[in-house]
Amino acid sequence: MKNARLDLLAAGLLLMLALAFVAPGLAPGRVGAPGDIPLAEAPFRGGPAGQHAVYNGLLGDLIYQQLPWRLLVQRELAAGRFPLWNDGSAHGYPLFGNGQSAVLYPLNLLWVLLPVGAGAAWIAALKLWLAGLGMWGFLRRRGLHPAAGGLAAGGWMFCGPLVVWLGWPHTNVLALLPWICWAVGRWCADGRRAALLALPGLMAVAIFG
Repeated sequence: MKNARLDLLAAGLLLMLALAFVAPGLAPGRVGAPGDIPLAEAPFRGGPAGQHAVYNGLLGDLIYQQLPWRLLVQRELAAGRFPLWNDGSAHGYPLFGNGQSAVLYPLNLLWVLLPVGAGAAWIAALKLWLAGLGMWGFLRRRGLHPAAGGLAAGGWMFCGPLVVWLGWPHTNVLALLPWICWAVGRWCADGRRAALLALPGLMAVAIFG
């Protein structure tokens, strides 16, 4: 019971950290994405708005690909169609099979219920929380001290690759790595059959991501 209360406390604290990190994107009317990037492009480049834009051009995929794809998936599903194809890009382009849209990744499915703008921040927070919670559980089940587990969970949540590329699909897999390690460890060290059954499920979710 003591361990269960500690796990719940850790889960709550990690969720608060994740929400605090994306808090600017949770405010009404805000989007958890670099919306100032278009200001550096024509026709805004050189104008008053473009001169004051603070942006990182390497993050343009969020604006030009990821969020438009989420909106397209919403519209296709609302129309009763599986989001297989993007007919608005050039002469058509795969949507489900393009390698980045990750239509069936469980967190991305939440975009069916959330507005695209608000969903960007909420789903980013859930991805961070998933990463931290997995690392906490993996290390605690290995017998590490709670302080060590908490430090590692926070470190993995806010490591460079996860934070910088949070909106990209490869971080879908990074967030799952501690969970996969947990399943492997529980099976190899403890012989838990449930962990062996969980492993292919986790790998399938990673592939969808």
